[in-house]
Formats: sequence, structure tokens, C-alpha cells
Amino acid sequence: LLLLLASATRQTRGQKVETFTYVNEGEFGPYITEYDASYRVLPIASSPFQFAFYNTTPDAFYLALRMGTVRSESILRWVWEANRGRPVRENATFSLLPSGNLVLAEADGRVVWTTNTANKGVVGLKVLPNGNVSLRLRGPNKLVSRKSAVDGSFGIYSLVFGPGGITMYINSVASKPLAYYNYSDGLLSFSGPGDSVTFVCEPETEDNFAWECKLIINLSRPKYNATLSFLRLDIDGNLAVYTYYDPVDYRAWEKTFAFFSDEKGWLNGCGLTSKCGAFGVCEDEMCVACPSKDGLLGWSTSCATPSLAACKEGVTPKYYKVEGVENFLSTYSDGEGAQKLEECKRRCSMDCKCQGFLYWEKDSRCWLAPLLGTLSKVSNSSHVAYVKYLKRERENSTSRRSREDRSAMPVFKTPFSGYAVRFSPFYEGRLLVATSQNFGILGNGRLHVLDLLPSPGAPGISEVAAFDTADGVYDCCWSESHDSLAVSAVADGSLKLWDASLPPSANPVRSFREHSREAHSVDWNPVRRDSFLSASWDDSLKLWTLDRPASLRTFREHSYCVYSVAWSPRHADVFASASGDRTVRVWDVREPVSTLVIPAHDHEILSCDWNKYDECCLATASVDKTIRVWDIRATRAPLANLAGHGYAVRRIRFSPHRESVLLSCSYDMTVCMWDYRAEDALIARYDHHTEFAVGIDMSVLVEGLIASTGWDEVVYVWQHGTDPRA
Repeated sequence: LLLLLASATRQTRGQKVETFTYVNEGEFGPYITEYDASYRVLPIASSPFQFAFYNTTPDAFYLALRMGTVRSESILRWVWEANRGRPVRENATFSLLPSGNLVLAEADGRVVWTTNTANKGVVGLKVLPNGNVSLRLRGPNKLVSRKSAVDGSFGIYSLVFGPGGITMYINSVASKPLAYYNYSDGLLSFSGPGDSVTFVCEPETEDNFAWECKLIINLSRPKYNATLSFLRLDIDGNLAVYTYYDPVDYRAWEKTFAFFSDEKGWLNGCGLTSKCGAFGVCEDEMCVACPSKDGLLGWSTSCATPSLAACKEGVTPKYYKVEGVENFLSTYSDGEGAQKLEECKRRCSMDCKCQGFLYWEKDSRCWLAPLLGTLSKVSNSSHVAYVKYLKRERENSTSRRSREDRSAMPVFKTPFSGYAVRFSPFYEGRLLVATSQNFGILGNGRLHVLDLLPSPGAPGISEVAAFDTADGVYDCCWSESHDSLAVSAVADGSLKLWDASLPPSANPVRSFREHSREAHSVDWNPVRRDSFLSASWDDSLKLWTLDRPASLRTFREHSYCVYSVAWSPRHADVFASASGDRTVRVWDVREPVSTLVIPAHDHEILSCDWNKYDECCLATASVDKTIRVWDIRATRAPLANLAGHGYAVRRIRFSPHRESVLLSCSYDMTVCMWDYRAEDALIARYDHHTEFAVGIDMSVLVEGLIASTGWDEVVYVWQHGTDPRA
């Protein structure tokens, strides 16, 4: 799809091409943008438009056109991308060559995107000030959704301009695209030859009291100048118009049209297959129920169709029935035609990709459903859906008992992989948990605030608040000066300040952006209580205070990723850092360089922590499976070498109550407690996690209270000496 947002002028005799080359490098911009992206602006602009490189995941950049003004408090949106689905890396170049060709290339010269305008008379590039988007159609053309707020590659939804009209498809869920809208209703059908379709916003009358945004039909009617509008197929598959009104500074953006919306569009909002996420029943544009074997339950974002992962194992499919519902399949496809119920069921049972089927009982019509998605509530109770689930003929009694035991554990199930857990220094039962989607490799993050609920037997755990991020959250810590403030380290390199007393819509309250790679560790000063430190994969550490938008100081001596940072519990200016360069360094913020370097291990060091009672005692944990305890006054040899983990030791914590005791967790999925002064140092081993154990903490307010989290998406809280699973 060609967005005619740029103007090229024809070359006249003797006129030179106004060449340029811009390199994707340097500091990121300071303003908040759509998708919480980091960006570098280019000097090609016409207010409110500006070219920029932006990224939502490290080292994956898109050349894009940004819309909005920095004087405005409104978010800056990305309205066009040159290389959707083909991100470039650091030091990529955007050039207008002497030949007149506009090229986006990697640093090694590999071309990623081009206009193919070489030797066609182009002499320059200019962004038009009105921002109108003209879609020129030659045969089938399409819009494609973005995959997610984090992932800028192609999503599963597409809008196709074909002969006769517009059709919207869901791709990659079946052997062929599934239409969730087509022009058969006459709304988005072409009249006449239909070889050209233009999206335009123009005055309704000469008085300019109202404007009309049109694409075949009137889409929206803003009561102000809507020239600065663009058309987008959103992440959720809805066709939307976003309008920017430049004269205002606050909330300058408005979604003026959404195709599937009772209020702003043409079709019922429940007709959007993603309205209720993966699964749910929708009525009056609200997700009202989650169908299950036990009937209709309350809907939540975790609602999903039953897992069919074991389908190939020869298990017997079963079905449960949902009455009075339809979805996009029965609206925009013919399905399997007239069939008896048992035949429809048999065909779905033979296809492991079939989630269930829709059935009109009075007409005996069948639609096999590779995707059920949102089920719209209808008055006709004979329009039903059958949802497939698997029931094993035999079930291992041990596995069943394990699941029953698990349901009674004092645990909290997180939607993403756990990365870090911290007890509050103010409240006995409050926890902070950092999580990351897809094991932290790619995807969103969430910070949970949890409370223990004392009860007879095992305590329960409730969620007080949850804050979402566009990238994984790798670490977190509580403020030492305010009981509701916390800071998190995020995979996009940012540090975010949260206030648990405020709703998610008011968070984060601050975002600090200076690290150029993943922020991996944060720690709040427990002595001075007015500052915190961050460690990053960009090999640096930074010192921050809440009263300044920029860091106070950057510490650069490590030669590889810095995985851990820890303040001294006794000295306000002293801290330690652990790095993949196999050293741990001790720093004093009053000194220009580090005061001590310890080559503590022969492999990467993943964690470090200070003894809470001995100001000269420091522990380190490494990929080499060991923990070493050091006296920083004599570092020729460690005080203790603790071996017992089977894989890399991910994190360590000294006990706040017992001087020689420390806790560790490992990729061997265990949590261990040690007394480094004892002959038999290993006190206890807990093997409750079923994936990497990566986060641990010990409560400073309740002696012996331990918390852990891991990639199995579970948070455990237990008293030392008891079974976490009991």
C-alpha cells in the first residue's frame, strides 16, 4: 500500500538531486509515543509530521512517520511504516541516492526497503503538511494489522480491496483466510468500476461546521477540522479512523470511527472476533460470560477455549453446548451446509485444528470452527455452539493428586513467567512480582502487587494491583521512603516508577529512559532512601533520584552486560555490581572510578548481595553453578565456595535475620538455603518449581518467610522449614 505522504519533484535539466543519508544511531527522544516506543527523529518534517526510527524491542527498528506535536501533552502516534515486518538494526541508513532512489538499508548495505525510483527524475523528498492519505488501488491491495504493541511485524488481520468491495480476513488460523467481514451487506462495496478508492476528510458544508471522513461511505463526522486523520487496521482487527486536532494541547487525538462499534461504527461491536480476547460471550458490546463444561462463568481476560494440545495422542473429544450464540463464521461463510448434528460433530472430531462448531438446529446447518473467538449473544436459542475439549480415557492418579494438592497451595498464578519477587519493607504481607511474557525473550510484561491473606492452614494470596508494560519486566524493588512506590527494570531499557495507590490508568507515574539495552536490575538505597540504582545489558549502571528526570551519574567500567546491582545495607554511598565480564565491582558514588574489582568467577556472574550484618561481606552467584562469599578486605580467595546447584545460580539474597544464612535460586528449578560458616553448608533444598527458578526474597518483617517465582508462572510464599506445596 503506497501512502502518498511524500512529494517528489521532477528533475529539470541541470538540477541536482538533494541527496541525504541518515544513520540510525544516537540518543533516544524524551517524549511518550504510541506502543511506548523508543525513537530517534530525523530532520525530515512538516508539523505535525516527522520521520523517525523507532523500536519496541531491542535492535529492531522501523522507519516511520510520526504524527503529533511535542508541545502537546497528547501521545505521538506512528501513522506509517516503511519496513513493516522487516525491522532494521542499529546503524541502518535511510538515504536518497544520486539516482533518485529512496533506500532503507542495513549497516552492511543490505537493502530492506526502496521506492524503486532510480533515474525517474526525482530530485528531493518533502513531507506534505496536510497529512492526507491517498490509497491508489491496482488490483487487490490490502491493509495489514500490527502483530502487537510490542511486535511490529505483520499481524493476523488483513483488509483487502478487491473487485467489488472490501473484505476483512483472519489469517494463519486455518488453511485459508477466514472472512470476518465482506462487502455483501453493501456497506463497503464499490459502485462503478471500483478501480480507485480514496480515504479523505473534508468539510461537510461551506461553513465548515462539521467534517466527513469517507472511504466509500461516510465513516465519521467530527465537529472540527479533521484533515489530520488516518485510517488503520488495528491490532484487534477493527478498522479505525484516528483524528488529530492540532489547536488543542490536551487529548488532541480522538478515535473518530471504529467499524465494529455500536457508538462509532457501522456494525455491532460484538461482531469483532477479538472483542472478548481468545474466547467469550458478548452482548451489548460487553463480554458477559466465559463458556465452560460447568456452564457460563464470569468472563475475564484469561477465558480461553480448552487446550487441544493432546489431540494427536488419540484421546476422545467431548463437547459442551452454548445456546443462543453466533459468530463471524455463520455471518460471512456458507460453512458445511446442511448436515446432521452427529456428522458435524464427527467431522470436527477428526480435525485437531477444529475448536468446535456452530450449529443451527432448526435448519441443520453446520460451520466447523478453527477459531471460535467472540460468540455474539442472539435471541434465537436454536443457534448454538459446541466447544470441543479432550478427556483422557485414563488419568494417572499421581498426576491427579498433584493437581489437587496444587490447588490448595499458598500460590499465585501469574499470566507470564516470573522474574523477580520482593517483600515490602512496610507491610508484612505485601509482595511485588515482576513478570515477562514468553520467558522474557519477546512480548509484554506485568508488575503485580500481591497481599497475603492469613487463614487457617495455608495463606491465600490476592492481587492488589497489576501494571502492564509493552516489554518484559526483569526486576523490581520497593521504595524505601514511600510505602506505595516501586520501580521496575524493563526489557526496553526503561525504568518505570509505579504508585500502587493509584489505578493502572494513572501509572506509570514516571518513566526513565537512558539505557540503550535491557534494564536488568534495580535496587533502592536502604540507608539514604532517596535514590536507586539500575544495571543494564548496555554494560552500564546509573544512579537516579525522583526529583530529576535524568540520571545523576553513569558508571561505565564493565565490559559486558551488568546483571545485578546491590546497595550496601550499611553505607549510603557504597554499592556492588555483578557482570557477565566475570567480575564484581565495588563502587563509592563519591569516587570517580570503582574502588575494588574482584575476578570472582571464571564464568558470567549473575547476582550479588551484601551481608546485612557484616559490611565487608559480599556474595556472588555464577553460571558456574557456585556461590562464593567474599571479604572485600582480602579477595585473594573466597571465604566460602558453595556448590550444590545443578545449573547456573540465578539470584542470591542474604538473610535479614541471620548473619551467615543466604538464599539462592537456580536454573535447576530449586531454591536452596545455606549457612556459609557451617561445615555442611546446605540447610534446605526446595524443589517446588517446574521451570527455572529466577526470583527469591526473604521478608525483613517476618523471620523465615520466603517467596520465590519462576518461569512456571507461579509465585510461592512459605515459612522456612515447611513445604511450599503444603
